[in-house]
Amino acid sequence: MKILLMAFRYGPSHGSILQTYALTRTLERMGHHVTIINRQRPANFLSFKTCVVRVVSNLLRFRLSKHDFYLVGYPPVMKKEINKFIKKELMGQTITTTSDKKLRKIGREDYDAYIVGSDQTWRPKYVHNIYDFFLAFVPEERVVKRIAYAPSFGTTDWVYTPEQESRCKALLSLFDRVSVREDDGVRMCKEHFDVDAVLVLDPSMLLTGEDYMKHVKTDTSKDNYIASNFLDIDEGKLSLSGKVSQLLDIPDRQLLSMSDVKHRVAPSIEDWLTGIANSQFAIVDSFHATVFSVLFHKRFITVGNATRGLSRFTSLLGMLGLSDRLVIAGETSDEKLRELVSQPIDWSAVDEKLSAMREKSLDYLKEALA
Repeated sequence: MKILLMAFRYGPSHGSILQTYALTRTLERMGHHVTIINRQRPANFLSFKTCVVRVVSNLLRFRLSKHDFYLVGYPPVMKKEINKFIKKELMGQTITTTSDKKLRKIGREDYDAYIVGSDQTWRPKYVHNIYDFFLAFVPEERVVKRIAYAPSFGTTDWVYTPEQESRCKALLSLFDRVSVREDDGVRMCKEHFDVDAVLVLDPSMLLTGEDYMKHVKTDTSKDNYIASNFLDIDEGKLSLSGKVSQLLDIPDRQLLSMSDVKHRVAPSIEDWLTGIANSQFAIVDSFHATVFSVLFHKRFITVGNATRGLSRFTSLLGMLGLSDRLVIAGETSDEKLRELVSQPIDWSAVDEKLSAMREKSLDYLKEALA
């Protein structure tokens, strides 16, 4: 079957790239041919300040800016290393576009199924045009499969305007199958779209830790360290990681920080995965860093990030019996922290729950595409 996957745009997010990679490979293992749409914002959606900074920066480097769609919206240097994985693993089957006209043309082509992919594709402020991610570009009269696999609203609050809610509800009524990534997503689909959505795994967990090991570098140093992955660094999180470092008597290694505006080169996908896979303990505030801590069987603590959305954390950790691993900076006692650091995780029990959910999620895809 020829499938068009409407993915979250390629940006400087390791988890977002890996969940697109995982869903694509899963569909291919099922025997399907997958084309990915990387829907980027048009360049004129950049702020005036950003445009001025880009132009000045390029002039100071004595070079002209290259028109590279999948770098739009981010400093090119930030994705320098991540782009290598995108180019190797995804770009050969990716159509990158900022054009509504081009999308409408794709919506008339001979694909058998159109799948809206995962991550925060149903969060209006995170995408260029929310209607694209409800397949508005596919003509209503076309007889094709329309499927949602694990999109996320990204928040527990309803943020759609009345117009967005009304139009997205009408578009979703055309779908054959609808699934979401969080419990709150199930609730919101019912309350606002009158749709009974199925709860499924984030695509990154359709693959196993072993599947990702080919992207993990060999650890020659054998150093013990704590893997810290903070999208938003603050004193509370730094205090937590410092205390964990003291309790375990091993150093803290910062894998990624989106807060460092002076050195915004994100690590490669391989380095990021290796940083988690070879660590002795992980303390993170990102959803996908939590995912890979689980897949690689790392003892971990997830620091709740309310601004970026807590629902995905509570849903995932709840279904795996790991709710106690979620903490809030500034609200966690030293006694609780010592308990979490010393307490082993029953990975057999976790894997049993994860395997059952993975089987359910794969069955959903198979039945939706049958």
